[in-house]
Amino acid sequence: MMTNSHNQILSQHYKLYNTVIKPLIATYEAREQKFPTPIFNEIRAFTDHIARCYIDNAEDDFITKQLSRAGRLSITKLARFLKKNSSNL
Repeated sequence: MMTNSHNQILSQHYKLYNTVIKPLIATYEAREQKFPTPIFNEIRAFTDHIARCYIDNAEDDFITKQLSRAGRLSITKLARFLKKNSSNL
């Protein structure tokens, strides 16, 4: 079950997405006139890890790992892709 600590981590992930990743995507999309398609998989992975946190009877360790993976794997990859492919952002 999600705890207050888990919710704080989740809130940090969404804050990073909304304040850093989302504006980078919008800027990339405006400059390139296309959505950066490699990002679709990372967004899917991010939401999949978050969804796993809400599986019935999920234990604390499992939820903590999923939140870590959502942040480490998905958000980090999104940021790297956008920075690499948007040199003037």
